[in-house]
Amino acid sequence: MFYNKFNSIHMTESVTRLNSRILKTRSSSVLAVDYEWRNNARVTLHNFHEKPVTVSQDLKGKAGERLINLYSTDYSQAGPDGIQKIVLEGYGYRWYRVRSLGHILQRQKYRSGTSGAL
Repeated sequence: MFYNKFNSIHMTESVTRLNSRILKTRSSSVLAVDYEWRNNARVTLHNFHEKPVTVSQDLKGKAGERLINLYSTDYSQAGPDGIQKIVLEGYGYRWYRVRSLGHILQRQKYRSGTSGAL
């Protein structure tokens, strides 16, 4: 329980420091947001309708790109065309990390006072 609460607080604080952009979706009930900071990327999807919806979208533009669910062991693998297909249940959401953790080796150095910093 403590870990989940701590993780939620950490995620909320982290989101305030990220460069973000709203992604276009084909469903008016889905909000998709792409966050990037220091060579890290997250994609969040929120379904604001009671009915399930399938999001079929080029979220990051790379064939075979993997989105790793931050709250479970699930992941979404893009097809050869780079399209992710994700089913969101009614009022459901997903928060994904883009790529495996190997990108940490290329992480940009944090500099106080730069864009996106608190």
